[in-house]
Amino acid sequence: MPMDSFHVAFHFILQNSSQPLSVTLTVDGPNQFLSGGSYTQQVMPYLTQATPPLVSVSLTETQFYVQSASPGAAAAMQGLELVTYVSAEGDSLVINVAMNGDVSGGYSFLGGTGGAGVLKPGLNTIPFPSSL
Repeated sequence: MPMDSFHVAFHFILQNSSQPLSVTLTVDGPNQFLSGGSYTQQVMPYLTQATPPLVSVSLTETQFYVQSASPGAAAAMQGLELVTYVSAEGDSLVINVAMNGDVSGGYSFLGGTGGAGVLKPGLNTIPFPSSL
């Protein structure tokens, strides 16, 4: 039976910055972020406890945006993980990533489906695990 969605974690790390961590993920193509019912989202610290509180979180069918508060003095590392569901249209997810500063990003599919990789600013094509 084909899957109708994938559970995916997007993670981002901002090194040595006094700026807030800000990330926008915009779907480019037929896929969408899924919410409601059993489709839950999570935003949490990633590999660090230094990430300041969140100032803004927004989710639509085509965009996921998150911004932390300014840490004040340069934090050693800020990290956020966004966990959500995406529709399984086609064999890949095309996503435009906008990140502030020197942010490194990545993704991993959850639920035993496998598949992980790096995210760069701009358009990223992420193959769905069933097409790897």
